[in-house]
Amino acid sequence: MKKNLLIIFGLLANLFAFTQCPVFVTDTQVACEGYIWTDGISYNSSNYFPLTSIGEQTPILFSTTTNQTWTNVYTSCVIGDGNNGEEQTFVINVIEMPENGTNYRVVKTMANGNFFNGNAQPLVLGLNTINVAPPTNPWGDRTVKFQFDSDDVKFSMLSSNGNTLYESTTQTLTNQIGCDTLIILDLIFDGNPGSSTEVISACNSYTWSNGVTYTESNYLATTTIEAQTPDLFTIADLPDTSWTNIYTACILGDGNNGAQQTLEINITSLPTEGVNYRVVKTVSNGNFNIGEAQPLLLGYNTINVNAVENPWGDRIVKFQFNSNAVEFDELSLNGNLDYSGIPFQVLTTNTGCDSTIILDLSFYSNSSGTDLIEACDSYTWIDGNTYTSSNNTATHTLINSVGCDSIITLNLTINESNTGTDTQTAVDSYVWIDGITYTMSNNTATYTLTNSNNCDSVVFLNLTIKNSSYIDVNKQNEIKLFPNPSSEKITIELEGIDAMDVLLLNTQGKILLQKSGQYEKYDINLSSYAAGTYFLRIITSEGNKNIRFIKQ
Repeated sequence: MKKNLLIIFGLLANLFAFTQCPVFVTDTQVACEGYIWTDGISYNSSNYFPLTSIGEQTPILFSTTTNQTWTNVYTSCVIGDGNNGEEQTFVINVIEMPENGTNYRVVKTMANGNFFNGNAQPLVLGLNTINVAPPTNPWGDRTVKFQFDSDDVKFSMLSSNGNTLYESTTQTLTNQIGCDTLIILDLIFDGNPGSSTEVISACNSYTWSNGVTYTESNYLATTTIEAQTPDLFTIADLPDTSWTNIYTACILGDGNNGAQQTLEINITSLPTEGVNYRVVKTVSNGNFNIGEAQPLLLGYNTINVNAVENPWGDRIVKFQFNSNAVEFDELSLNGNLDYSGIPFQVLTTNTGCDSTIILDLSFYSNSSGTDLIEACDSYTWIDGNTYTSSNNTATHTLINSVGCDSIITLNLTINESNTGTDTQTAVDSYVWIDGITYTMSNNTATYTLTNSNNCDSVVFLNLTIKNSSYIDVNKQNEIKLFPNPSSEKITIELEGIDAMDVLLLNTQGKILLQKSGQYEKYDINLSSYAAGTYFLRIITSEGNKNIRFIKQ
């Protein structure tokens, strides 16, 4: 879109209708990207030159000095450049100056090498031509400079010795009475839109300002060779009908001078039978060279046609394809995009210009995972719920490292703890699994073990402690036990008792040996038992006796 604003051309008609001859007038225009002026030329930011000033052209054309009065300098020639003292002519077309005016002076070297500073002279609006005459008897090169006491001097043209160094966009019109007026184009590019890129990162999908929801599947719009014919491709007009479509990279007369040609195409789909391409190019004698068929591949295909080693001038380079059913989302020639499937919108700025917005969209994916847990009796998960039975259906949503949903599924196995009672009977004392020696009966002590499910197994103690009945074998006539202590064996003899049952116990009450129906005399081999205190329990028809002995 273009928006024009003509400020003074109505005034120009009046000026030309009367006998006034204005030196210059300004035509102010506002445009978006380009403007065709009354001279028939289309101006844009690359070929339009506005009014400039000494300040703006410093240090391009002018330089600064340390002199606080003469602040800016244009150097016309210097010693050593071969000027041989020739005349120096400086021309500047002044359009605007400060209210109090601007002065200039000429500074030049003399035959003795010293500088001569000229008198201050006023600049005038319009064309200023400043001549520095050659010396009568040239002695060789000299330095000539033009100094100015202000950088706030606007001008439309500047030349040195007939060489134009800067010229703004102007035209000279002549009215009906023969007056010339310089028309200066004051062209404002309002917003000069070009294009901009909106960079977005999204999870799985994104709805842009155009109302379209994009996903990875539809973000890049694809096209085909068929759909881009005849815009980018042409239909082959050849006897060989197998090469149906052509992309022309360069032709005779376009100034390519045999430069390298590079075609890049990002292919998203090919027919089942595949597609081939070949390169056709002219050679130095003007004949065509037809390359061999090569297969296209899914993804990026870069096809290079190398530059001519010894260029003879322009040549023709074409890329031929044997099918138009090639789907792609990007195509470029020599780095210049011919097609891109990336979404874009053309919007209108508040000044009425077009602005192209390109969507650069990156997709991040939601993630998922399983939280494998094994617990005893109950488990409180990240969702805050306490589970008392196994569960593999509960889910919870977190945010992953790229800001998308991370869905966690619970896989929980609940194992059960158990309890049991350890019933023990001991004589005098008992050392339990908790390492404590109990000398009295106990049914309150507990100890926690780990069961086969790695859960607690709580064992309750049910202990009965019985006091031993000590027998003095020297005073007992009915039962004799000897020797005591003993290291090898111990003998039991009965007097007046028919039979007995014998139990050998350790101090924890564990039965180590049990014999029934023994008569009169019985020997017990002690060699396999560790040294320490033991008890013999003698069970007879007349009663039971516990006898303590020592194994050495």
